[in-house]
Amino acid sequence: MVLLGTGGGPIVLSGDRMGISTAVVYGNNVYVVDLGHGAAVQLLRSGLLGDPSAPANVRGIFFTHMHSDHTVEWPALYTTAQINLLRARSGEPFRVFGPGDRPVPPRTFPPDRPAPGPVNPGGPISGISAMTGYLRQAFAADYSGKLIVGQDLMQLGVGTRPGR
Repeated sequence: MVLLGTGGGPIVLSGDRMGISTAVVYGNNVYVVDLGHGAAVQLLRSGLLGDPSAPANVRGIFFTHMHSDHTVEWPALYTTAQINLLRARSGEPFRVFGPGDRPVPPRTFPPDRPAPGPVNPGGPISGISAMTGYLRQAFAADYSGKLIVGQDLMQLGVGTRPGR
């Protein structure tokens, strides 16, 4: 187990403590749990991405919940995955797992605080599949020019499958 970052919450208090992220290494495979602020750089610094000329070692990413301090690096990794995580893999995907959509927001804290109105009335709490879909839309200009042997990122398994 490699602690890539241990800083919780959305505030970056210092440059020497990155956001929450943990890598679990099993054989030559790396599984990453959460992608807090700085996780992508920490993966590189740790050497867990492997030799730049060889296939990357990351096989899966797991999100424990959808708070920003656990997901903020997903947009960066998603948009650069073909370069940083899929190099020399011949289409071999890594998998992403995380919570699904929640139709009802969680209770507010503290309990006596009035509940705010929904930020996204069409889907109050988006899961990782929806978040990845929004990223795909937001960065469409990038993805249109970044095809790998005729297959795009979603076809290679980067992101999540519907219903997962």
